[in-house]
Amino acid sequence: IFLPEESVTLYCDRPFELDENGHPSPLVTGYPFHFQSDGSLNGIWPLTELLDCHLFISYEDLDLGEISCVRKIMRTWTVREWWCNQEFTRSIPQLIIIRDVTGPVITHMPYGFDATTGNRDCHARVLLPPIEAVDACHNDLRVDVVFPGGILIDQNGGWADLPVGEDTVYYRVYDGCYNLTEVYIIVHVRDETEPVAVCDRNTVVAITHNGYSWVPADVFDDGSFDECALHHFEVRRMDADFCGTFGEDDWGAEVGFCCEDVGKTIMVGFK
Repeated sequence: IFLPEESVTLYCDRPFELDENGHPSPLVTGYPFHFQSDGSLNGIWPLTELLDCHLFISYEDLDLGEISCVRKIMRTWTVREWWCNQEFTRSIPQLIIIRDVTGPVITHMPYGFDATTGNRDCHARVLLPPIEAVDACHNDLRVDVVFPGGILIDQNGGWADLPVGEDTVYYRVYDGCYNLTEVYIIVHVRDETEPVAVCDRNTVVAITHNGYSWVPADVFDDGSFDECALHHFEVRRMDADFCGTFGEDDWGAEVGFCCEDVGKTIMVGFK
């Protein structure tokens, strides 16, 4: 008689056939073989018939429970032989180990989306959508959401403040055995709010000894602001022709004045 291997490892996320007691079937864990009278090797299945030479084979299982996500079943194979009014018995143990090594399966994943900043230091206040997941073995799942600058622990989605740019949001799903499945979405946060320009209502400009004065644009700033920081200022004269030879003014980093402007009020545009 050749009995099955002493130890067999199965994985709970891979379906296998069960016996009448709800334990892995010998068709999965292995069953005995024996030499027939003609010398051929034959598998003993099913186990309900009496074999040549008055042999009978059976098994019993002792479920040892689950510890640290590993379930163990001790299967004892028993071979009985009746010979000349005597019974000979032989018992062989087989350890069946069922492990959970695979993370949850994501069944529904939200799409990435666009968001715009508010008045929160160039961040967008967004509601991150939940995901859906299942696990073949331990369905007590936990979800953490990791985003730039923060994390939502044991929360399947929720409110988060995301900075301007392309933000990667990770969903980390753990089963009861801490097997991990990680997915992500991309949230594009854009600044679509114009700056607020505040300029001096009146500015006095002095002409230098060469008859001209070039004034930087930021001189005319009086507290302009933007939620995502200001980049630069531009300025221009609003009159069509100034100082004789300059021609029409364009927006630029500075604006010019000359002796012809002395004593006059010149309208200046500030951007």
